[in-house]
Amino acid sequence: MRWGPSSRDHALDFLLDGIEAHPRRSLLVFSDSQGKMLTKGGTKAPLENALKRAGLRHIGWHALRHTFASHLVMRGAPIKAVQELLGHSTIEMTMRYSHLSPDARRDAVRMLGETAAISVEAPGIEDGAGVRPKAIVH
Repeated sequence: MRWGPSSRDHALDFLLDGIEAHPRRSLLVFSDSQGKMLTKGGTKAPLENALKRAGLRHIGWHALRHTFASHLVMRGAPIKAVQELLGHSTIEMTMRYSHLSPDARRDAVRMLGETAAISVEAPGIEDGAGVRPKAIVH
């Protein structure tokens, strides 16, 4: 399957439907039959089954962690929250996981073109009536 906007939408819809239908044995999306965390050896089959049912190409857990972190950051989640969700001990590791899309980088640069006028008091300056004039900062 090629990755494009429609396949990403399909994958997201499938994931959300799966989470809603998930038997609530635990807070984990992927768990063993008792709702406990999967062992390292037990993680491959559930992911492969989910991808196959969704009609998606193979992708590994590591890539999913990068995708999860990147989408959170691009949607404005605080980097500290992303760090805690991923269980990273340092913010630097989280920043390595959080890749921005070209659109997100472009939007960040466009912010420089936006002007916001704010009014601030000019400290230490008063007119003859004891009133501090305001300065407009762009």
